[in-house]
Amino acid sequence: MDSALDEALGMLSYSDSMIGLSSIACDLFVEKEEFAAAVKTADKIIRYYPNKGVGYAMKAYALLKKGEYAASIGLAETALNKIIHPVVARKVWKNLFSAYVKLEDYESAYAAMERAINPMSVGTTWEELVDYGLAAMAADHIREAKILLEMAQIKTPETEHQAHEKIDGALTLLTDAQGG
Repeated sequence: MDSALDEALGMLSYSDSMIGLSSIACDLFVEKEEFAAAVKTADKIIRYYPNKGVGYAMKAYALLKKGEYAASIGLAETALNKIIHPVVARKVWKNLFSAYVKLEDYESAYAAMERAINPMSVGTTWEELVDYGLAAMAADHIREAKILLEMAQIKTPETEHQAHEKIDGALTLLTDAQGG
């Protein structure tokens, strides 16, 4: 990873306004837990492209990984109000979900997953369905949680024994909560 970061930083030394390369550098800084460098890189993106959401999204991601959840939420919401690619928006919604869970705001976490995940999409993974279902469960959306976890159970590979146990346990709790 150091060579990839070195390569990106070398190219950015010629022009630090390259949005794609700056985003890659920011991601690599986060992976190395160099949060100050990640935030500084995201701030450059924001300075050069204030009307695009990517710089705000990158800064929100860095702060999320650093554990500054409230600050991350504010920046993620700003990113979503700017011009942002749908793939990036989905990641931002999922990061919002993570931040809200860390802050134990389960209703907001559930709302973020509603925006991020289309449970009927072929591209939705079983892991996303589990997260979405558990978010619904934590927010007391029992019917939705049961449906999402049943979908996750169907989509989860048989080799994922721990996932099946987790899903089965959650479904048992939901069935008990509904009185049978």
